[in-house]
Amino acid sequence: MPKLGWTWPQDHRFCPCNPEPNDKQQLEPTLKELVALPKELGKVSGLISDRGYFSETNVQACENQGITPYIAIGREHHHQDPWDRFREPPALRKVPMR
Repeated sequence: MPKLGWTWPQDHRFCPCNPEPNDKQQLEPTLKELVALPKELGKVSGLISDRGYFSETNVQACENQGITPYIAIGREHHHQDPWDRFREPPALRKVPMR
């Protein structure tokens, strides 16, 4: 079976487990392992991951295999004030046209 350590939770989602500290270098090996999965599981059409996997190389690797990457490009700070969700966002800056 694959080297990356796969789990199959009860809700039947497929989860690659990554013991390595640098996530960016693990996405391409994971994509290669997906090809070895049984055909009965179907074809992967999308990939959801956190910001640690974001790089131009990883986005291109997903697209080369026909997989739509949904990779976070930013991060919210932890433990925000819950009331911040109900406040108006800051006004947009006016940028002069050139």
